[in-house]
Amino acid sequence: MGQGFYSAQFGTEHDYERALNGGPWIIEEHYVLTRMWRRGFEPGEEELTHTLVWARLPKLQLDYYDEELLRSIGNSLGRFIKMDEATRLAIRGHFARICAEVNLAKSLICKYLLERRKSRV
Repeated sequence: MGQGFYSAQFGTEHDYERALNGGPWIIEEHYVLTRMWRRGFEPGEEELTHTLVWARLPKLQLDYYDEELLRSIGNSLGRFIKMDEATRLAIRGHFARICAEVNLAKSLICKYLLERRKSRV
């Protein structure tokens, strides 16, 4: 399509949903952003305002590996999307990983407050 944009078709609804919602994706060290096609899309006029990021929450105690709490932290970064499987199962222990959609027009948040203690992202 030009301007760094590509179009893709999928054979099954499952593949389509996974490509759209399973990321963020990295291909040859480049992030690939996915979104639904919209009528009237013009690659040269498209402005990137939001992106998905994986945030690592180091030294998070296992007591806090709670979806509601992690959702709250993700929403403080932008909009919570999901957590990785190791975080969901609380099996990693060294850090939690959450995915959030962030607004690129705003400064990225590098700390969050948890029980009156600042922690870094």
